[in-house]
Amino acid sequence: MFGSEPWLITLGRNVHITGNCQFITHDGGVLILRHKYPDLELSFPIKIGDNVFIGFGSIILPGVTIGDNVIIGAGSVINKDIPSNSVAVGVPCKVVKSLDDYEKSAIQKSIGLGQFKGKEKDDALRKFYKYTVK
Repeated sequence: MFGSEPWLITLGRNVHITGNCQFITHDGGVLILRHKYPDLELSFPIKIGDNVFIGFGSIILPGVTIGDNVIIGAGSVINKDIPSNSVAVGVPCKVVKSLDDYEKSAIQKSIGLGQFKGKEKDDALRKFYKYTVK
């Protein structure tokens, strides 16, 4: 969901946005103060760099910039800028490791099937895990 002001969101190249992610570009709380301040508005752009993965169910709040080469963990609430080359997770979202550390770990744990897509990948995963369809 890109909110009510999607034009305030800038996405870089190779950005992967998974399901149920929300981009919130404004603070709706000012609505209860508009009777006193009719022109009160808190809307701010969101900027996402190049080569970014945003995990399932993440919420990106107004004014946040996510740098290049970043992984955001599932369910994170991003309320402040995330620097380039990092992995960040949580509520609130915090950097937990560098992208280099993540890469080393991923290489060690890989089951070596990332090159497959669709049915071919399903078949390879079933074979790898010795799962049969009944």
